[in-house]
Amino acid sequence: MENFRLLEILKFLFQFISIAVLLLTLGSFFWRYPYLELITHFRLQYFEAAIMSFICLLFFASWSFAFVAFILIFLNGIYILPYYLPKKNSTQNVTTFPFKVMTANIEYKNLSYDKLLESVKTANPDILILQELTEVWRQNVKGLENNYAYFQTEARKGGSGLAIFSRFPIQDLEVLDFDESGRASIFCKIRLGEKLLSLLTIHPSTPMNKIQFLSRNKHFAEAAKIINAASEPKMLIGDMNTTMWSPYFSQLAADSGLRDVRIGKGLLTSWVSFFPAPFRIAIDHCLISKTIELEDVSIGDFTGSDHLPLIVDLKI
Repeated sequence: MENFRLLEILKFLFQFISIAVLLLTLGSFFWRYPYLELITHFRLQYFEAAIMSFICLLFFASWSFAFVAFILIFLNGIYILPYYLPKKNSTQNVTTFPFKVMTANIEYKNLSYDKLLESVKTANPDILILQELTEVWRQNVKGLENNYAYFQTEARKGGSGLAIFSRFPIQDLEVLDFDESGRASIFCKIRLGEKLLSLLTIHPSTPMNKIQFLSRNKHFAEAAKIINAASEPKMLIGDMNTTMWSPYFSQLAADSGLRDVRIGKGLLTSWVSFFPAPFRIAIDHCLISKTIELEDVSIGDFTGSDHLPLIVDLKI
């Protein structure tokens, strides 16, 4: 009797999960509203919950709910599939210039300076971008200046600061403010052999209320303008406080003419760092132009931050 009651509870639980995922999936299609846009970010979790529910509901012979779960697998899976389908490089350069870029949101309240430095040492990037740089953090990572001959640090309060370190010459660097949030952006050109890489790094507001939602979208619009005016090859990189499934991210990619490096390489989730990969989401991004060849994308070592670093191997 007790076993039967337990099975009934489990059956009800997975029926409830399938309905909850259905409502969240349907709600995600009304993304134009600030708070509903947030639920577009959890496609992976909806997909996982739908698969689990589908299998269990088949076991319980709950056919109608199993059918709902199957539809949810399809509706969310179509957003995930492109990130696992192999994609050929678009460039066919005879001579290439390899370089590695790492972006890391260090979380300004984080005190694990040594963990960040160790992560950088392990990854050994040619170009390093740090976000949420405060004056305290700037002082604690000054040692990076010994390994990177070219750098710019823009320390600010809260999560608004930025820094860029490069082994290659930096030219025409500008510290920009795209909106009233106080969050800095950096645009520069980096000499890579005979080419100049146009690089823009941004860190817009977290869209947790209407003002921040509008601020982030304005940030995206201004970033697209900068990228469109820049010369090839070009890159947009940083903690964008949105996943690839937000239509605003898709619009940014379309408006800038850049492509997401994750496509064909996997989801490579980066936030929240303390969670296992299936429970994280990807909000740290790198977008590149067609004139840049993608070699590999990976997630870096834990730095004590709530973000994991994103590391991209590229060729020009």
